[in-house]
Amino acid sequence: MVRVSDGSGAGVANARVRWAATSRGRAVVQDDSVAVSDPAGLALLSPRVGSVGDTATVTIWLGDGSGVPVRGFAVADSGPTIVAVSPAQARGGDTLTIRGRRLGGARSVQIGADRVTVLGTPVDSIVRAVAPACGEAGAAQVSLRTAHGAESNVSAISVVSSPSRLRLAPLESATIPVRGNGSCLQLDGGAGATYLVAAQLATDALAADPIAVELGARPESQAQVGAAMPALSAGPRGPDAARTFEQWLRTTESALAASAANGAPAMARRGASRADFSADQAGTAGDTLRTFSVVAALDGSRFETVTGRLAFRGQRLLVYEDVSTLGALSAGQRDALARLTNNDLIPAVANAFGALPDIDRNGQVILLLTPVINRMIRAADCVQRGFVTAFFYAPDLLERSRGTNAGEILYSFVPDPAGLHSCAHSEADMMRLVQPALMHELQHMISFHRRVLVRGGEPEATWLNEGLSQVAEELGSLVFEARFPPPTGRSTATQIFPDSAGPFIAPQLLNAYVYLTFALRHSVTAYEGRGSLEDRGASWLFLRRLVDRHGDALLRRLVESPQRGRGAIERETGARFGELFGEFSLSLFADSLPGLPRSVVPSALRFGTRNVRQLMARQATIAGFSEPFPLVTYRLDPGGSLRTALHPGTMMHAILQAPPSGAPIALQFTAPGGTALPPNAMAQLSVLRLPP
Repeated sequence: MVRVSDGSGAGVANARVRWAATSRGRAVVQDDSVAVSDPAGLALLSPRVGSVGDTATVTIWLGDGSGVPVRGFAVADSGPTIVAVSPAQARGGDTLTIRGRRLGGARSVQIGADRVTVLGTPVDSIVRAVAPACGEAGAAQVSLRTAHGAESNVSAISVVSSPSRLRLAPLESATIPVRGNGSCLQLDGGAGATYLVAAQLATDALAADPIAVELGARPESQAQVGAAMPALSAGPRGPDAARTFEQWLRTTESALAASAANGAPAMARRGASRADFSADQAGTAGDTLRTFSVVAALDGSRFETVTGRLAFRGQRLLVYEDVSTLGALSAGQRDALARLTNNDLIPAVANAFGALPDIDRNGQVILLLTPVINRMIRAADCVQRGFVTAFFYAPDLLERSRGTNAGEILYSFVPDPAGLHSCAHSEADMMRLVQPALMHELQHMISFHRRVLVRGGEPEATWLNEGLSQVAEELGSLVFEARFPPPTGRSTATQIFPDSAGPFIAPQLLNAYVYLTFALRHSVTAYEGRGSLEDRGASWLFLRRLVDRHGDALLRRLVESPQRGRGAIERETGARFGELFGEFSLSLFADSLPGLPRSVVPSALRFGTRNVRQLMARQATIAGFSEPFPLVTYRLDPGGSLRTALHPGTMMHAILQAPPSGAPIALQFTAPGGTALPPNAMAQLSVLRLPP
């Protein structure tokens, strides 16, 4: 850990720290060579030094080339050590007992080509894990990895080739990668046992077309899979103005990253000083004016020049109003929005994702209210295509780029009850919509700054970038949930959330409800274009559960990770993505099982801060939907099969009732006709034995 400070000794946030490590004159393996300081000025370096006792020299310098390089030393301590693994000969589904020293931090176990999570809570001397079903036969190396990436020595076992018999007690589960024709897995849970089977394509690789799949179940003695059921259908999706515009924004960010990588001259101004104000000052700015260049078309083909009048000055926020529509938002509502953003929304996002950039050295974000945003969509198109509420334009963080305003700026539409500029928007609607949108865009601002301008890398993968912004919106709800514990702050006794939380949490719940209704169609990880609202509901649910399991600090680690997408998630959680995706697929159903205390469900299959069934039932009541829990589960009979087409990052849920005879059931997850699914689809099956 190093600390970056200014001349007064105060920590400097967002400082770019470069470093390199050598041992005995040779470079040391390192996952990254750049660190970014947090609000206290601290930056974490992570060299992998080598064998016990090895010493590495770590050279550290500021990324802008200023100052004098400093040197430190890192000495390798003993990591986890495996002494023995039993049984020495294992079949898929067998529990392995790993004995050794310093095993308490183990997060995952590598068994041949498969990485599996540990069972229960590891202790320093013993770790247990389940040998993967359908693993490759022969000698397999076994090793451990801790949550911080330290790896153990290697031991070896022999894997026996045979159909993998999965024996699950009620509420036990397993996730099995599917290889070849996917016919090696057998369920053995006793006569009449009931299983939830989730067939998934656990990848974020895009596919031109959905992939045809077949999920079959047959008794061990039956030679052929039974007749296929009719193909399953899914809901439609359509384009909308906000998604189209966001696609252009994210494409612009990718182009900027490519230009930076190729040495283009447009450079960020990475100021770090802060200018603080003792109190918010609303309506005291007089006639202070500033000119802005504002994107005026969904495809970025047109810009307009706007003159803004400074209407609010806060410690973290400046609000400008377009002089052409002064008063479109009443002074009272404007100042309420400004104070909420200044005092609550900006700190919540910064605390979760990291310090905001400060390239114009004023310590504040600018919010510009202008009808240029309203006019981006015609009134006649609003009903079918929607409209844009607010956005962040990445070139604003550059000195020289088309349309740059050289500062941290958020742009918002304005109330227009008479529909003078486009479709009509009341003041109440504008206030409800713009609050979460500002938090959404602040995450995009932090992510772009950290990944592209500080690290010199690529923007975050679209699905994870948008999912993190949906989590950023939810942070507004958490602010008010903490401020108004039940039953305070609620208009009715049946409300789960306080009134003030509604603008932030209601969109997430609606998106999640529709996603669960059409989980076959909408992807967690592989958006078409920039993704539908349902896709974002899927990514929000996935990340919400991930943060509940791995802690709030995961959000910041993901933003700062040198990897993208699933690679970032694996690096920052220390877990295999397929395992996380499998647990998520089961938790959607098992988070709170009807008739059982929620606490009996294993924590790996639960959300922490959200009760999915409760929230979906409330959403159904509010929206007038008929289903209190919309996740569709299909019946899979022994001897039958289900056929459909799945996109990458989607899943299908089925309920399988074992026969009274107790005969094993063989599961198959293949392309129709029994041929293998593409390896890059990362096909897998997650199975949960349901309680009687």
